[in-house]
Amino acid sequence: MAEKDVQQTAESGQMAPQQPQRPPTAIPLHQMVYQAIINDSQTTMAWQLGTSANERMGLTMDLISNISLAVEDIGHVRAAELGCGFEQEMFHKSPSKEAYAQAMANKTVEFCKKRQENEAKTQSAGGTPSANSTS
Repeated sequence: MAEKDVQQTAESGQMAPQQPQRPPTAIPLHQMVYQAIINDSQTTMAWQLGTSANERMGLTMDLISNISLAVEDIGHVRAAELGCGFEQEMFHKSPSKEAYAQAMANKTVEFCKKRQENEAKTQSAGGTPSANSTS
């Protein structure tokens, strides 16, 4: 029956509906990050036991987003590798949950500032003007 519908659609000049396809090996970024966190869940300090994978995921995804926006042509997978590596290092080295969260926030802000600097350079070099400019 579906073949007949596709044939009728093709004969009538309409395009047959298609589902977007992704390569079979592509893994969604959030799944890759979550898996990295789950695989690295060994804890040595009490505060680490009280830190959920979802908390770590949120901080890590914020960092990855800012890395992707700040570093030209880095690609999401490479940004995820860098972000996950930094997160794991801070998770294991930080003496407290507060120190871990602060280290993650500091690194995220660092990349946010870098992105803003890049945008300012682009605009001053004749790039896309900001929405607030009155030319």
